[in-house]
Amino acid sequence: MTYHCPEHPTHTSANPEYCPECGDAMVDDLGKTGNEPAQVIVPHIVTAAPAVNAAPSGEVFKCVHCGEEVQEGDDCCIGCGRNPFDKNDTGGVPAAAPPVFVPPAPVVVAPVRPPAPVAPPAPVATYPVTLRLVARFDDGPRERVANSEQPTDQSDRSVDLDRDVVKIGRTDRKHNILPEISLDGDAGVSRRQAELNRGPDGTYFLKDTDSANGTKLNGTAVEANDPTAVKAGDTIAIGFWFTVSVEAV
Repeated sequence: MTYHCPEHPTHTSANPEYCPECGDAMVDDLGKTGNEPAQVIVPHIVTAAPAVNAAPSGEVFKCVHCGEEVQEGDDCCIGCGRNPFDKNDTGGVPAAAPPVFVPPAPVVVAPVRPPAPVAPPAPVATYPVTLRLVARFDDGPRERVANSEQPTDQSDRSVDLDRDVVKIGRTDRKHNILPEISLDGDAGVSRRQAELNRGPDGTYFLKDTDSANGTKLNGTAVEANDPTAVKAGDTIAIGFWFTVSVEAV
């Protein structure tokens, strides 16, 4: 006959007196100590198959999954929710499938094209200088807006007529307006006041570029966008405070 320890059901021994592992008195299947007289045990025939994974009757165990103590007849551990005696119980969650390696998609790198070469700026055609424009401050009589202020900078400005186009006006760097003769201090001058264009034979033509206050050549107003030839000795009245002279070089 095999005896077991009442405190530690897994401790079994053929010794009917004391547990060889913990020293407690051993008992048989009926709970009798090994020193009591043996009783006749009438075998009980089980006619029905025991329930699958049922807990052994009359014993206290620990859940095989989480170690929580379970009682007789327990089929659900309060610690983990699984059958405490079924090592294969996954709690209703199927085992995760092993990860499938998916190789990364190849990265397609577009070929890098070298930057297009930047063409150098077209050279500015220049010609022998025969004429020059000189803008001078002029406070003589002319039509002006009432209380128009004189420009702070009253110095002369000059440029040689040695290119195809020479512009007169006021500087506006935001809109890339950069005239060769800039009369910024004169409120009567438009940003695009006038320009002189070189003809095929070298003659220069004055053209008012639709300015606000007009342009006068030798005291006579010129029509907007109507080129008029100029020569040495001519004077061009611009805005309120400047006169531009055409001078021979």
